Parts: sequence; C-alpha cells; structure tokens
Amino acid sequence: MSERPMSEPVPDAPEKTPVFRRLAPILLIAVGLVLFFAFDLHRYFSLDALKTHRQQLLDIYAANPALTMAVFFSVYAGLVALSFPGASVLTLLAGFLFGTWVARRGGAGAGARGGGGGSRCPTG
Repeated sequence: MSERPMSEPVPDAPEKTPVFRRLAPILLIAVGLVLFFAFDLHRYFSLDALKTHRQQLLDIYAANPALTMAVFFSVYAGLVALSFPGASVLTLLAGFLFGTWVARRGGAGAGARGGGGGSRCPTG
C-alpha cells in the first residue's frame, strides 16, 4: 500500500455534467414524439396505410432498389433505437418490399441478433 506524499496536490473531483446535457436526449425524444403526432405522421405507420400505398411503395422500390433499402434501413434503425412503437409496422413493410430473406438479413432482424448485421447467438 503506497501513500501519497503530502506535497502532491489532491486531484480535483470530476466536473458535474450540466443538467441540460443530461436531459437533452429525453427532451429530444419528447419533442420528436410531439412533432410526430402534431403533424399526423402516425397515420402512415399502420397496416391500412401500407395497403393504401402498396403500389406506390413497390414502384419506388422498383425504380431504385439500393437507395430504397438504404433509406429504409436507416430510418428503421433510428426508430428501433428510440423504441418507436411503429417499428413493428416497418418490420412488416421490410418483408413486403424486400422479401423475407433481405428483411431478416438487414435491419429488421439486427435488433433480435444483438444489433450486428452478421452477428450470431453464442449458442448457435
């Protein structure tokens, strides 16, 4: 056990994080949810909306599949990270647009596998 000599200064305690910085993520999520419902965007995250816009979605995917996948999985990852309730409809949309193989290998199954696109369960 080594003791510190009396001449060494005592290290300063770490600075406390300002309250605003600690609350910023919660405020950001709250503002996002308020804006989401204020602009009636929740009506687009339903099975009825999926049925209504079916052909438009297929046309967009057929016109540019790579861009559609990139945008979709980016939005999906963000919404799942925020535990957004409409993410379950997005999972169905992924299977509908991209097929079940792509949906499972892409973002739709990443959360269930621990977040990594190619990660596997330790038990097999």
